Amino acid sequence: MRARLVTLATARQRFPTPLVAVGIGAALLLSSYRCPFHAVTGWYCPGCGGTRALGALLRGDAVAALQDNVLMFTVLPVVAVAVVRPEGALARWLERHRTSVITAAVVIAVAYVVLRNTALPGLAPL
Repeated sequence: MRARLVTLATARQRFPTPLVAVGIGAALLLSSYRCPFHAVTGWYCPGCGGTRALGALLRGDAVAALQDNVLMFTVLPVVAVAVVRPEGALARWLERHRTSVITAAVVIAVAYVVLRNTALPGLAPL
């Protein structure tokens, strides 16, 4: 696994600006994308509103980002730190506790889907 982290770090050192530009451009272009899960089931998935939330963050509107997808808004900083510093303490901790982290992520995502579609409709994207 260590070799993969080095590879990601090396790729990021070689192409950081183009990768960031492509990511930002894709997020802005996909802001009108329709979720296939929502189209089939009528329920919002954990990612519904995530692209709009990312676009709001890029515009500097944290309140709109929080309203569009609170889960993505709260998880994004952790993911950003793990991507930016793959050799850091957070990445090592995530590697050691991979099974627990994946299990917790699935449980949180399922709970978020149920809550935003039933008990707490305020969690639905605007």
